[in-house]
Amino acid sequence: MKEEGLRRSGIEGGDVEEDANLPVGVTRGRLRRVFTGLLLCLLSAGGTSLAADGELGQKGEDLRQKYQSASSEIHAKFEKDRSDLGGKFVGALQKLEAELQQKGELDALIEVRRERELFAGSGTLSSDGPPELARIRTVYETSRVPIDTGERAAVLRLMEAYLRQLEALQTELTHAGEIETAIAIKSEGERIQRGIEEATPPASAPGPAPITTDVPAGFAAIPSMTHAPTGDDIFPSNHWPAQVALPPGNYKIERTRQIGEQLRELLLPPGSAFRGADDRARWLIGKGAVLVAREAKFDGFTLLGDLSTRLFFEQCEFKDMNVGKGGGWFGGRFMSRWQFRDCRIAGSFIEKWNSKHFGLQMVNCHVERVEFPSIEYEKDDEPSEVAGQDWAMVRNTHFRKCVIPVSVLSLLDDCTFEECRFIDDPVPLVFASKITRTLHLADCRWDIKALPAEFVVERKEMR
Repeated sequence: MKEEGLRRSGIEGGDVEEDANLPVGVTRGRLRRVFTGLLLCLLSAGGTSLAADGELGQKGEDLRQKYQSASSEIHAKFEKDRSDLGGKFVGALQKLEAELQQKGELDALIEVRRERELFAGSGTLSSDGPPELARIRTVYETSRVPIDTGERAAVLRLMEAYLRQLEALQTELTHAGEIETAIAIKSEGERIQRGIEEATPPASAPGPAPITTDVPAGFAAIPSMTHAPTGDDIFPSNHWPAQVALPPGNYKIERTRQIGEQLRELLLPPGSAFRGADDRARWLIGKGAVLVAREAKFDGFTLLGDLSTRLFFEQCEFKDMNVGKGGGWFGGRFMSRWQFRDCRIAGSFIEKWNSKHFGLQMVNCHVERVEFPSIEYEKDDEPSEVAGQDWAMVRNTHFRKCVIPVSVLSLLDDCTFEECRFIDDPVPLVFASKITRTLHLADCRWDIKALPAEFVVERKEMR
């Protein structure tokens, strides 16, 4: 059911969450175009007074001032985050310059210095340089995405809340006969509405255009869904049609939710949030269904897929979630298949990982404070063979403060690790054929006593 009545900064519904780092991986060019329009809209809000004679006229001016104040708070918060991140980026470049100087690599040093000066002068990045520079640039860009996207989400929420208040005030003014002030309020509302429409995809669209980041070979394409949003009242029901697109909103998962057998395609809209009512909240997606979510937030419940489900998440945020196989149907390999692109995952991820029940594809994600369970292999599954499957693949993802057993490590390649701990599985694994994984490490603990004979790990310092 939708959650209403959120209040912050004096504007009903204008909740600016303390943890607004929504996932997400939009390209910097597209995000900047969105923010140009939004920030111009915000700034222009302070240019015209809405005050007029009378109590209602003053109410309009008070509302405008609260909106402008909340807008400034949002911008200041995320601008500080960007500034702090930029300082770390410059520091990493300076450190790399010093290392290249010690090695006598002048050409590479010049390219790194050029990158630092370009960033200091314009805040932009180049695409050239040695591999060490490319990796630092990638870490910066990955870390920048949730800051920019969090600001965008907070600004949109505030604009929508402001618009609702303007519409209510316009009605009051009209009833009171204060027509000129009502017209001014109407004009302000129309301007805010235009800003929202410019930054929000049409309702009939499947969400934002896919990001341009390359994905590894073998990754499944995200299914295209163009269903129009259903009515607001469908979510509490257990009887959904075959194709459903939920309208944008804040949804609460209570107890165990299981969608009916008829559902085949489910589209979750950008900007929506799905939260668990308590630690027993579970949402089970029925057998054979396909779920697609972009720029959505999932917080504090267990999300499960029954046999032959496929679930795709792009630019989403997961906080204290568990995902995996659920339901009573079983058969085949990778019975529920989960793909994550440019997502942020924190706190937890999966309680039980069975080699046949759970299929995973993950790329360009950020995973933090997750203690992974060891993979439980079925008797006819062999670790090196499983690690070579398309639905057992994690690439170019950053892990921070995670605990990773050998079985999970065998699926991860070309990933970065910060303050992580690597451990043995409870039962030592035997790999029938050789696999090689490359890791980029910073301040990690290697508590693995001995890797399996055919499992080769190339450990490199993360730059």
